[in-house]
Amino acid sequence: MIPETVRVPAADVLHVYRPIDAGQIRGLPHIAPAMVRLFLLDQYDDAELDRKKTAAMFAGFITKTAPEEPMIGEAEADLDGAAIASLEPGPCRCCCRARM
Repeated sequence: MIPETVRVPAADVLHVYRPIDAGQIRGLPHIAPAMVRLFLLDQYDDAELDRKKTAAMFAGFITKTAPEEPMIGEAEADLDGAAIASLEPGPCRCCCRARM
C-alpha cells in the first residue's frame, strides 16, 4: 500500500547545508554522500539475496552409472554429460560416470 502524499509548507522545512559561497541559499545537504552509499548498499543487498535464492535451488548431485537411463523431467545433457532435472527449489544436477 502506498502512503498518501502530504504537502509540507516551505516555512516548515529546514534545509541544512554548508555554504560554500557568500550569499548562497542552496547547497548539498551533509548527508548527500551517505545517501549514495546507502543506495549502493541497497543494490548490493538485493543482489546478494538473489544469489542466495539461486544457490538454494540446488539441493544435491546424482551420479548415474547408466547414462542412457533418463530421469523424469531431465533435460538434454551438455558436453560434459551433465543435465539439470529441473530449476525449482531442490533440483539435482545429474552427472554420468563413464563405464569401465
